[in-house]
Amino acid sequence: MYFINAIIFLFLRNSILKFNQMISSILIDKDRRFLESFEYLLQNHFPFIEVNGKANCINHFNELSTKASPDLLFVNSDFLNNPTFSAIQNKAELIFILNDKQNLPDTVVSSSFNYLLKPIQRLDLINIVNNAKYRILAQRERNKNNRLIRSLLKFHPQKEIIGIPTIEGYEFIAVKKIIRCEGLQKCTRVVTVEKSNIVSSYNLGEFKKILEPFGFFLPHRSFLINLKHIKKYQKEGTITMSDNSSVPVARRRKW
Repeated sequence: MYFINAIIFLFLRNSILKFNQMISSILIDKDRRFLESFEYLLQNHFPFIEVNGKANCINHFNELSTKASPDLLFVNSDFLNNPTFSAIQNKAELIFILNDKQNLPDTVVSSSFNYLLKPIQRLDLINIVNNAKYRILAQRERNKNNRLIRSLLKFHPQKEIIGIPTIEGYEFIAVKKIIRCEGLQKCTRVVTVEKSNIVSSYNLGEFKKILEPFGFFLPHRSFLINLKHIKKYQKEGTITMSDNSSVPVARRRKW
């Protein structure tokens, strides 16, 4: 009986994990035949992508996106300047599909948009979709962590406490005790009055969103500082913090 229960538990766990890895998508292109062939390509190479609909015009896309709330959008660049996609960009990953390289829009070249050229090359598709999958799942994990932190903080007796996800779990720190945050590629080192070795899985951009309302300032792209812990400012472009550490000031940020 124990063995059977163990098998059932593993099956349910794997099913839940598989469900959590699923990514919903919508395809939009004026060419109906391309939409059919592209859906077939996705289904054959990416079992974790669920195509929730295909559209060949904005009105149809709006209907589909309202019902499906997609994680990932494959959008022909003909629709690039449509305000619909500017509004949805913060809610879903966008991958643009270009009809030819000669008409490559400047907004795509100069931005972080991912794009695919027709005819679609299998290796390009695999690389771009897998990168999008990583970003989508990472954002889901951040959202889950934030919900957990908010739930835990409801029962915390002190105000102005933030929860920081670390390798071991979470550290709850009073904002006033944070001296600075240092960007370490995709992670962040948080230096407090009591500790200097807290490394969080959040990047510096996430801490900027959380801490700016509490009087934190970004003097350099790699540093976020608590203005209450500034000890001295040197005109050549250096800030001395309350722990006597030096923080550089970017040229455009110099006072």
